[in-house]
Amino acid sequence: MIYTIENMVSRAKTSESVEIFFDASPGFESLLSGLARETGDSEGDILVKSLALMAIAIQAKKQGKALVIKSGEHNFTEIAEI
Repeated sequence: MIYTIENMVSRAKTSESVEIFFDASPGFESLLSGLARETGDSEGDILVKSLALMAIAIQAKKQGKALVIKSGEHNFTEIAEI
């Protein structure tokens, strides 16, 4: 399967919901709520998108690829080393 943020989020939203509880540091909570405010997404959606991005990174690594940020025509910075 080819992972994309869209199909991972879509799968997560159409699946039966489960509640997950975990302890998070104040810094994690602050980051999560800040990302939610900045994007307009719910904290749950931020977590789903984060997990989807992780799945994409793992799939890319298995294929000898990497996730990068492109800035300019030939300037790439790897953003995930899984």
